[in-house]
Amino acid sequence: MASKEAVIALAVFAIVAASAVVLITNEIHNPGSDDVYNITYVLNDGTNSPDNPTTYTHGKKVDLKDPTREGFVFIGWFTDENLENEISAISKTTRGDLTLYAGWEKSEIGIYMTFSLKGSVTETTGLLKSVTTLDGTTTFSHVDYKKDKGYLMLRNETLTMTKGLNSVTRTDYDSYWTAELDSEWTMGDRKTIDTPFGEKECQIWICSEEDSTETQYIGDDDVVYYIEYIGETTSGLSKTTTSITYTLTETGTSNSVERTFEWTYDHNDYEITLDISYSDFLRYANDTVAVRHQVDNKHDSIYFTVNDPYIAQIAEELETFSQGHSSLWKAGLALAFVQQCIEYDQTEVDDDVEYWRYPLETLFESKGDCEDTSFLFATIAMKMGYDCCTIIFNDHMTAGVVVEGCDGYYYETKNKHYYYCETTSDSWDIGDQPVDKYKQEHVKRYVFPQ
Repeated sequence: MASKEAVIALAVFAIVAASAVVLITNEIHNPGSDDVYNITYVLNDGTNSPDNPTTYTHGKKVDLKDPTREGFVFIGWFTDENLENEISAISKTTRGDLTLYAGWEKSEIGIYMTFSLKGSVTETTGLLKSVTTLDGTTTFSHVDYKKDKGYLMLRNETLTMTKGLNSVTRTDYDSYWTAELDSEWTMGDRKTIDTPFGEKECQIWICSEEDSTETQYIGDDDVVYYIEYIGETTSGLSKTTTSITYTLTETGTSNSVERTFEWTYDHNDYEITLDISYSDFLRYANDTVAVRHQVDNKHDSIYFTVNDPYIAQIAEELETFSQGHSSLWKAGLALAFVQQCIEYDQTEVDDDVEYWRYPLETLFESKGDCEDTSFLFATIAMKMGYDCCTIIFNDHMTAGVVVEGCDGYYYETKNKHYYYCETTSDSWDIGDQPVDKYKQEHVKRYVFPQ
């Protein structure tokens, strides 16, 4: 489905460029030299970065820093007031005084849009036909903005699929940067449609791919009120047709997202709900200390965020659930939480690119690779009082925990037994026998908290 691209793929923003012009000029630092030139900044109600110089010297490159403006996002510096010629740096070959114009868009950070979703998937093979109906909600939230990536969008979808008398409901989370969307849109007709907010005159935009068409109805207020998606795929004698509509039901602002984690352990169901603020998530997501892959123990240990308040909440609730049970049972409950609530993300493996997530990033996105789930489990278990580490192999990472009552497979290091904890699948219990290549003789190194 193309629902991931809906809502934001062609959001129309008015660039603000002509209000309250502020000029910053300085005397030439060296008036006797022809190689030193003035820079004038037209900030349009913004505040310049203190790192931006007011003069430059021919032959020296100058990287321009971003200004700031309350309620707006910075889209770039331009050499013309119509904001057509963007410039990110003053090159070595540039000569002459410069006037640079700041381009702005109204910030959408914190704005969310919720759509009701209805549709069907029809599978046809010869004379046989089966229909699965779809019913649910999809929410798109603007979490962050970067000039080179666009908006970081968070998609939350709850979908009920019904086929005959059978019905199943799933919740799916996804995130993406809008600049990564490469769909091409063409402008269609204008049309007045009925919406939950009354009649709206909309501009129609159409995106046609090889096997699907998506149509968005965007009002003059730049709000997407309605989306139609039709897709068709063929495999041998079978044809699958997907038809979905999205109707805007709510829009507003929010600074956090609710994550509900449900799992089963020892024949009982458990649930933990976190209200994760965008600012807390972005503090980790925008962190520049970590290089996002393995380096050495000192570096890698920063992913043990034992003092994070969300980790503390999870640990506290797991402790409550575990009252009256053994230490081994309690550790198993924590492992099952990670195994069942975090989707194993194969993307990094397929792309052969590592991106290590902090535990809160893994919780926020509800997905992760083996290193992400290993650090998450180990961090939670540490907060619960266990002695833990993560264990690195050539092509895998797992976790180890010191726990009484376990008689399974362990790694012996620091004169302790760290029992094997596979975090990527719920078919493994603590201490289950690993495959040969993940036994002690193949350990590359251990990561312990500093």
